[in-house]
Amino acid sequence: MTDRRSEPDTAFDWLAALPEAVCVTDAQLDGPGPRIRYVNPAFERLFGDAADEVAGRRLRGFLGGEADAAVSPEMRAVLRAGRTWRVCAAIGHKDGGILDVAWAISPVCDRAGTITGYVGTVTEAPRPAAPEPRGDASLESFENAPFGIYNTTPDGRFTWVNPAMAHIYGCADPAEFLSTFANTDVAFADPGNPYLPAYKHKASREAFLAEMASSGRVSGFEALARRKDDTAFWSQEDARAVHADNGTLVGYEGFIQDITARKEAERQLRENAALLEMAGRVARFGGWAADLGAGVVHWSDVVADIHGMPRGSSPPIDVTMAFIAESDRARIRAAFDLCATEGTPYDLEAELVTATGRRTWVRLAGEAVRDEGGEIVCVQGALQDISERKRVETKLRRARDQARAADASKTQFLANISHELRTPLNAILGFSDLIRNATQPVGEAERHSEYADHIFESGSHLLELVNDLLDMARIDQGAYTLCEEPVGLPEVVEASLKLVQHMARQKAIELTTDLPAGLPGIYADARALRQVVLNLLTNAIKFTPEGGRVSVIARNEAHELRLDVADTGVGIPSRDIERVLRPFERVEKHLSHDRRGGTGLGLGISRSLVEMHDGELTLRSTPDVGTVARVHLPKARLIP
Repeated sequence: MTDRRSEPDTAFDWLAALPEAVCVTDAQLDGPGPRIRYVNPAFERLFGDAADEVAGRRLRGFLGGEADAAVSPEMRAVLRAGRTWRVCAAIGHKDGGILDVAWAISPVCDRAGTITGYVGTVTEAPRPAAPEPRGDASLESFENAPFGIYNTTPDGRFTWVNPAMAHIYGCADPAEFLSTFANTDVAFADPGNPYLPAYKHKASREAFLAEMASSGRVSGFEALARRKDDTAFWSQEDARAVHADNGTLVGYEGFIQDITARKEAERQLRENAALLEMAGRVARFGGWAADLGAGVVHWSDVVADIHGMPRGSSPPIDVTMAFIAESDRARIRAAFDLCATEGTPYDLEAELVTATGRRTWVRLAGEAVRDEGGEIVCVQGALQDISERKRVETKLRRARDQARAADASKTQFLANISHELRTPLNAILGFSDLIRNATQPVGEAERHSEYADHIFESGSHLLELVNDLLDMARIDQGAYTLCEEPVGLPEVVEASLKLVQHMARQKAIELTTDLPAGLPGIYADARALRQVVLNLLTNAIKFTPEGGRVSVIARNEAHELRLDVADTGVGIPSRDIERVLRPFERVEKHLSHDRRGGTGLGLGISRSLVEMHDGELTLRSTPDVGTVARVHLPKARLIP
């Protein structure tokens, strides 16, 4: 059962105010036929059933036996063709009496022309046949009919109308109508002199005559008409040609109803259906209904699009479940089965695999629909593509985790940096104090020289730490400016190797180079590029055991210049490669074969400096085998 509040309030507020009995149904014509979704108060009064009792019931119960939707192929054919179906029926009233009604049921379509439901209007008075032309005495019997009745000449002059006809056209009585209206060529050529045409447009009169010439009658003819004050309204007309005994056409007779309220209701429903359809497409939100008897699921266009299937698809229930990712399928199937058997609603998220193999996240909601006897006959619901929301959630979660990791890294860095700074400072102060207070004979100058070496080494390390901190701060604040000029890669490598030779000799590490002749120059900041190479060489030596090897290899590839610094060191676990490239992150200190520590900024600074040159720094490593740090510089940076 669908609550009226699930539809736009404006449409149902408008329908509630109509004096005509109106109901709105779904678009299901097969099987037991459409199910009522909404009835207005006039409908409740006419049939004596409250709206909550009617909603969810089949329309067939209000049409009468011969018009039963389940056995009426005529009704299905007319509605599927997009036309209005009309019928008069006698049905049993709730109070035990018989109710004579006239039904007019019309399709409601979205902007694409797809039928999304039906709107039915019903009046208590049955529709009579057109009157036989048996003279004025016979016509008087229709004086009190609740709809307009008329007679005209072949050229469109009205010869008789009943009071209801006069009232519909805004006239006080039939005499005023006859002196005001005529559907003649003269009236259309000069409206109001002396007559107003009853049709708003001459094309309506021409269409009336064409249909009359074709079949001798018109049925359900809808046209814009005009009142005496020239305001327009919608009319529905049924008429037939009248012939004399010799077969000569003597005129037309028929009856007319004002259907403006129904036409407006249909327009409002179409507009709201279009708005709902548009909103569904924007929000990637559509409806579906599982027919438990037929074992199939009817999809809206949006739901079919989400699945990557043709629109209008109604696959078997088991097939629809196959679209759900295997990890979620059992959970969704269990929720659906519980809804189909016990009526338990559900609202779940799951991953869906489309017909093209694309994976996307969807929100699935379902509820049971029961028949008059309370049996569950259908499960209906909605499906929404939430892949964008999931993507944003994942991005936010990743950013949160990265922020937490960065915060933890900085906290650890602050804890470590005090030790890293104090160690060389203590050495500098201690050895300086020994020299200052020395009382040794001059012959012990060798020991003073050793102290001086320690002081120099500690001071150099301290300077390195401070420079790293300053460089990282400038990069973080966007204050590091490149001073770009033509630079030769071999010169940069040679200058960097000189600075690490002493460090390599202390550990008996072999330094090798493979720099082919003819390497192109690079448009770069020479100091920044030297710092990158120096940082990579220092790291390689630091984490390579004694007797190992560190190599510098350059290659001019088709789309980039590549510089590798490879070592035979302890390597880095694959899970830590991305981590050590971030600022403030370090490889475990016990893996280093150098007694000095570090800030953990070297690789982070190098990566940032390479990216400032439009390049990329990557690591490839195997534990206990070694590491290759690779600098990729784009072709656009090279100087032929």
